[in-house]
Parts: sequence; structure tokens; C-alpha cells
Amino acid sequence: MTKSGVEKVVKQIEKQVEVIKAFYHTDSETIFQESALYKMKSSSLFEERHIQNVIKDSNARIVTVNPEFLL
Repeated sequence: MTKSGVEKVVKQIEKQVEVIKAFYHTDSETIFQESALYKMKSSSLFEERHIQNVIKDSNARIVTVNPEFLL
């Protein structure tokens, strides 16, 4: 799609009732990041050592922990 085509689409989006402001960005201005959530039994974190290593090596974060599971 051309730049003028993108600008037309942005202006059309701005005309929508609940849109305050619309923007467009080029690929070079965009940051891409992949995310995933995994749910596993809390006990597996302590029973299986390799899970701790995977979390550490991949710079993963544990979002929540409770007696049944971690996320």
C-alpha cells in the first residue's frame, strides 16, 4: 500500500465516532515483541530443575504464583 493510501485509511478511521486520533508507523518505526503465557503446576517448578533453567535462560517472568499453578 502506498503512503497516500495509508494516510487516507488513517483519515477514514479518525472519522469514526469513538476514535480520538489515529496514527500510522513505518516498519522501521515499529518494535515487534512476541509474548506467550504458560500455565503449569506450582509443584513442577521445584520438582523439575530444568524448568527453572528455562525460565532463567529465556529471561521469562513469572506473573503470578498460587498453591495450584504459576503463570
